[in-house]
Amino acid sequence: MPVVALIVCGAPLARRVGDMAHALVEAGWHTQVVGTPMAIDWVDPAMQSALDIRFDFRAPAQQRVRTDIDALIICPATFNTANKIAAGIADNYAVSLACESIGQGLPVVMAPMVNNKLWGHFKWESTLAALTQAGVRLLDIQTGKPGTDPVESGSGKAVVSRFDPSWLPNALMHARN
Repeated sequence: MPVVALIVCGAPLARRVGDMAHALVEAGWHTQVVGTPMAIDWVDPAMQSALDIRFDFRAPAQQRVRTDIDALIICPATFNTANKIAAGIADNYAVSLACESIGQGLPVVMAPMVNNKLWGHFKWESTLAALTQAGVRLLDIQTGKPGTDPVESGSGKAVVSRFDPSWLPNALMHARN
């Protein structure tokens, strides 16, 4: 069974991590969930435990438990995390895993959840261009289609309710081809 790592960042869609993991498992993926440090507050503690979400690097004395992955999904990807990945700033476990995955040439799907206020920031366009050039497949969290658009500030709850987790394995299938 192929292995996918699902990275969740600190944004409203992180609350649907259980649904996302379930959709990936149903599509035939063994799923490992990783969270950025800011995702901790967005994911229910019971879900953190049930999915065994990893939020940090292992301690040097701890045994390596992660298996090698075949693909990576970052959903939701925040402005901060996407910019770090594009710049190669691997300052937490989730971003380090994303940078490694891109460096290895693995299929990577990123679904940004970035509001319209941040969307116009001068760095954002070059971040999306760099990620796309590196082979990252962008997924619109509002439509499930390739590409990405800004999320209207304050509309997070509606976006979360309309999001279809089956979009993730579908995008991953296309990223692998």
